[in-house]
Amino acid sequence: MKYGRPVIATATGGHTAIVTENQNGLLVPPRDPAALADSIDSLLADPDRARQYAIAASRSLHDHYTMSVVGAQLASALRKTLQTPRQTD
Repeated sequence: MKYGRPVIATATGGHTAIVTENQNGLLVPPRDPAALADSIDSLLADPDRARQYAIAASRSLHDHYTMSVVGAQLASALRKTLQTPRQTD
């Protein structure tokens, strides 16, 4: 994403929070090499779509994952954590 390339990632973990299927990249099921190959082939066969995904991915990364945005999100999460009373058993 950072380097303006289309993204193909497995639909696991944090990938699904960053990659939006058919908007800024493609998601494939984990441990499915055929689906990965098909996704790669589909983008190679359609350079315009690959370019659109790359542009959207770069914008998404810039808009949502800058140091100031991530820092603000982290600060907010820490404030919420510190304000939440601890439960004891």
